[in-house]
Amino acid sequence: MKCFGNKNTFAIEYRIKEPPDGIKPSWDDWGCIYFWVNGKNLFAFKNNKPADTYHWYLYFLVQWFCENLHFIMDENDFPANIRGENSLQINENFDAVLNQYDDESDEWLDMANIIFEWNSRHWILNAYGGSFLPNLYMRATRDKVEIQWENHDLWTQEQVELLYERGLEYVDRSDFFCSVSDFCKELLTFFETKKDLKKLRVSLEKAIKKYNL
Repeated sequence: MKCFGNKNTFAIEYRIKEPPDGIKPSWDDWGCIYFWVNGKNLFAFKNNKPADTYHWYLYFLVQWFCENLHFIMDENDFPANIRGENSLQINENFDAVLNQYDDESDEWLDMANIIFEWNSRHWILNAYGGSFLPNLYMRATRDKVEIQWENHDLWTQEQVELLYERGLEYVDRSDFFCSVSDFCKELLTFFETKKDLKKLRVSLEKAIKKYNL
């Protein structure tokens, strides 16, 4: 296992491993990831077996972090007329803002697109691929990164239960950024022996240049 950060505060831990029978990753990128937030692995789940963690093609998560890290670190990256104490409150207030406009009007469509973009940049479930990720949001707020999740009934049809149903934690902004960027840099180097990932590296370097804390 390779770990970036401190498990007791914030860290990403991963391992490349052999895929299950019948699965043949194109880039040998099958593996598992632990997402440690203040001592809790928020990727942990159970499904009638001992607790497990996220395991899938690691490229999906690396791609999402590379493309969105600079948005996560920008604490002003949400619509100016939408406010909330945390990520879930912001999402709850989206509907109220949309209701101010006529359905399908140009203003409604513009705001709906802004809301969609904000979620795609802060909501890690967009990167789930085919495994079991939490319904989890990340956004910078002053010198911290807010990490919030709400997993009630998220994967019940698959008979999967995330170990941590709901919560809100704050981690040091610099610790978060360094751990995520180092994790991405290492795996991009690994992937680049398999495929040209210039666009992802450019996105990551954009964040590093702006937020190298």
